[in-house]
Amino acid sequence: MTDKESTPKSKKRVVGINTAIALIIVVVLLAAVLGYSMYYYTAEINSKNNTLSSMNNELNSKNSTIQSLNSQIISLNNQIANLKAQLSTSNGTIQSLSSQINTLNSEISSLNNQIANLKAQLNTSNGTIANLQEILSLNETTVEISDQTISQPAGYYTYWTFSIPYAGYIVVEVLSSTSTNTYAIVSWSSYGVDYSDSVTVGSSGTVNFPVLPSSNVVVGVGNSDLIIGATETVTILYYY
Repeated sequence: MTDKESTPKSKKRVVGINTAIALIIVVVLLAAVLGYSMYYYTAEINSKNNTLSSMNNELNSKNSTIQSLNSQIISLNNQIANLKAQLSTSNGTIQSLSSQINTLNSEISSLNNQIANLKAQLNTSNGTIANLQEILSLNETTVEISDQTISQPAGYYTYWTFSIPYAGYIVVEVLSSTSTNTYAIVSWSSYGVDYSDSVTVGSSGTVNFPVLPSSNVVVGVGNSDLIIGATETVTILYYY
């Protein structure tokens, strides 16, 4: 009786030990798996943290670079603004100088025109002076009548009227005449002076008559014949 009752208890003990050993093995395995998992995930987390830290450092470096670039861009923009301001000022200066140049060119052109006018006036004045000097020397000559043939009855004369601007003398040249009683006559009034003179020249001759400026100088050539008229060839010169 005693032996039969002890056998089942031994079996129960063995089963309990095996179960405990199995549980221990399971616990050990679970602990190992958990430990490995913790190690693995801790290593992964540390790696990710290192990667994140590296990325943060890189990001900070990039941000620093961006800030530096932004500072450079701001500096360049300021430089560009300053250059634009200088360019605007330079353009204003150029426009002002161009306006001054245009004004000076206009003044130069005006002065050149004045100089040209003054030169023309000087040339005119010099010509006038030279002309007056010639007049004072009585070296100027105007041909009033040239080799003109005239005829008149006995006792008559032919006359011409001239405007004389300067003092000088009238030269009457009778180149030929059909009468020996041919004469030349000159008359004028000027500056309160009444002048009239007649000179016989015969069949040919030359007579000079003084004259003052007058708008009505009468020069005549005629004959003093009683019966037969005369034909003359006459030249009249004005010296002044």
